[in-house]
Amino acid sequence: MIATGRSTVHTRSISDGIVDAARSSGVEKVRTEGYADGNWILIDLNTIVVHVFTPDLRDFYNLERLWGAVESARRSNLA
Repeated sequence: MIATGRSTVHTRSISDGIVDAARSSGVEKVRTEGYADGNWILIDLNTIVVHVFTPDLRDFYNLERLWGAVESARRSNLA
C-alpha cells in the first residue's frame, strides 16, 4: 500500500494510525523504518507493506512505476 501525507507530521500521524489499528487487530509483529525522518515511513505488517511518503519523495521514487511494470508483465504472461 502506498499513501501520501502532506508533511512529516502528517506521515507520522498516518503511520501511528496504521500501527495502532494493526495492533488492535491482533498483528503481533509490526516493524517500522524511517519514522524519525518522516519523509518515507515503511510499515511492515508481515503480509502487507505500507509506504507513507511526503509528496516530494513519492514523486521521486514513483513506486507505482515498479508495480505497473509487474502488472504489465503478468498480463502479457497470461495472454
